[in-house]
Amino acid sequence: MTPLPGIVKPIESRLRGDPSVRDDNRGDNDNNSAEPLGSLPADLNDSRLLHELSLSLLERHDLPSLYAKVVETARVLMNADFASLQMLDMSAGEHEPHLHLLAHSGFTAHAADHWRTVLIESTTSCGESWASGERVVVSDIEHHAPFCDTVDLDVFRETGIKAMQSTPLRSRDGAFIGMISTHWSRFHEPDERQLSLIDIMARLTADLIERARSEDALRLSEARLRALVTATSYSLYRMSSDWKLMRALDGRGFLRDTTDVSEDWVRNYIHADDQPKLLAAIQLALDSRSMFELEHRVAKVDGTWGWAHSRAVPLFDADGKIVEWFGAASDVTARVEAEHALRESREKLLDADRMKDQFLATLAHELRNPLAPVRHGLQILRCADAPEASLPILDMLDRQVDHMVRLVDDLMEVARISSGALQLSRTEIDVEDTVRSALDLSRPLLDRGGHALHVRYPPERLYVHADQVRLTQVLSNLLNNAARYTPSGGRIELEIGRDENRVVIRVSDNGNGLAATDLPKLFRLFERLDAPQASGEGLGVGLALAKRLMELQGGDIAVESPGRGLGSTFTVHLPIVEKPVHVKSSARVTEPMRFDGLRVLIVDDNVDSAMSLGMLLDISGCTTRVVHSGAEALEAVKLFEPRVAVLDIGMPDMDGIELARELRARTQLAQTSLVALTGWGQADDRVKTREAGFECHLVKPVSFEQLCEVLQQCVGNQPAQ
Repeated sequence: MTPLPGIVKPIESRLRGDPSVRDDNRGDNDNNSAEPLGSLPADLNDSRLLHELSLSLLERHDLPSLYAKVVETARVLMNADFASLQMLDMSAGEHEPHLHLLAHSGFTAHAADHWRTVLIESTTSCGESWASGERVVVSDIEHHAPFCDTVDLDVFRETGIKAMQSTPLRSRDGAFIGMISTHWSRFHEPDERQLSLIDIMARLTADLIERARSEDALRLSEARLRALVTATSYSLYRMSSDWKLMRALDGRGFLRDTTDVSEDWVRNYIHADDQPKLLAAIQLALDSRSMFELEHRVAKVDGTWGWAHSRAVPLFDADGKIVEWFGAASDVTARVEAEHALRESREKLLDADRMKDQFLATLAHELRNPLAPVRHGLQILRCADAPEASLPILDMLDRQVDHMVRLVDDLMEVARISSGALQLSRTEIDVEDTVRSALDLSRPLLDRGGHALHVRYPPERLYVHADQVRLTQVLSNLLNNAARYTPSGGRIELEIGRDENRVVIRVSDNGNGLAATDLPKLFRLFERLDAPQASGEGLGVGLALAKRLMELQGGDIAVESPGRGLGSTFTVHLPIVEKPVHVKSSARVTEPMRFDGLRVLIVDDNVDSAMSLGMLLDISGCTTRVVHSGAEALEAVKLFEPRVAVLDIGMPDMDGIELARELRARTQLAQTSLVALTGWGQADDRVKTREAGFECHLVKPVSFEQLCEVLQQCVGNQPAQ
């Protein structure tokens, strides 16, 4: 072993017989007298001790034994009675940064416990050395001012310590990391040779502490990695630099373990359908020399297929060459299967939603078809010479048809009703007229219950800016609820009044009433209250929709009830329009518009609808031809060249879209205007008719006024909206 610095000179000097080299003082030195410093046997012995310590530090021993050997060697080399080794502890915890006692030689139990933790302000030589950053030598504790009247001095005396030295331990970069100290039971001041020896000890010991710290940090890192792997159930694997060989696989119970090098790992572990994308991801990682990442199917240890999310990072040598890939794969089977199930469920819900929409569209179409001849018949009766007494009845029938048409339209607005996105047609309307319409709608239910109805109108006409049909629905809903939740023979009151700038409409009854706990639930969508005495069927609008309708029109609905069995009062508020610009009249057109000589072809497989429309147009002066299929229409236009063709869309064999294309292909019909009149009224239906060349798309049942407007536009060659 290469001779250690600090003892080389004394040994060489002794061999040359240099008289300046003196022997160590191996005995008592109470008067600190000078003695010969060196002798060849002593130098050789010191060298042997340091050599043995160096070998011990290079070998793998447990740290406590190494620390004990360090302090014992320091005690012998310094001819001391006591020695200690301390390490700086900067970790957060109960104490501030402090020196922690690693090992000692000669301390009493009380002294070791007292100096187990030493702070920087401690009245000890090691505390003083830490504070100054330099070695501290105290040859006489009784005359060292910092020790006077301190607890540490008492412990020194109790232990038998009279002199000491503390030398800082520093890392290779110069950072303070600990302290090595020796103590004497006599007054003593170490000489230059002893201090050189303790410096050598400090260097060796600092290296030992640094190595121990590094190993502790490595063990902690490895423990954390193992804990992470255990906690996350990662499967770990190692791959060759080119990914051709799997070197090891710890499957963690998810994949089959292997410690043998495998060339067939792709075929053995990866699903055949996922192998191409796996190889592509590997090639991308190789080309970019960056992390591999992929989610793919793998063969589980039980023989079934699961899903893994796999990542691997390249490991490089000193020259930057990839030597290996280290990877981890987590079991994501449950998540992937849940996502697949969710997608399937979402697709099923979308299919169900599409089926629901199709059902509603079909239902609306089927409901509109019988309404069309009813409306045509009403218009024909109006145009005929009817007695005056029948006019109120016709008005009432018209209102009922209007309301039925609006309810059919609501079938196509289910999603919008749920979300509150409703389209309103607001105009200045007469409140009294609206109330009368609501009473007409609710009269059958009121009469069936034998209720006494009392209506009080205001002395003046009141107007609001609202959607008349929607407001009628709201008021009718309130009247129907009163009828249903009031026992037979009960009393129902409807009162219209004014509160400053608002119209107030109250619907009161002496029926079942409401408990206080019912009030918060009353206007919730789909919420139903227990009502054992309720009777009859409602319109299906509901109080939740009624409240939303009022809010959209700038109004509101409130409810009051003294309690169960004591009746209830619903109050509607709407802002008043003081000077309406225009008030929609409820009067109907009694004189038809004239279209003398206008040739109109009517094509509809619904015979009643087609015939009644033909009769209505005949009254207005049109020359009509009515057929019930596309084939009959194509045959009819050979002799009858219509100026307007009104076509149904949903016909068997040849529908209205196909028929329109056939008609557009005939040059003699270039001036013919095509009008769709159908029960299909969704947005995509309108797109189809527009693309097929129709000028207008009307939804059954159409009013006579609207039909006349369309005919007028066709005659004037103006595109209808």
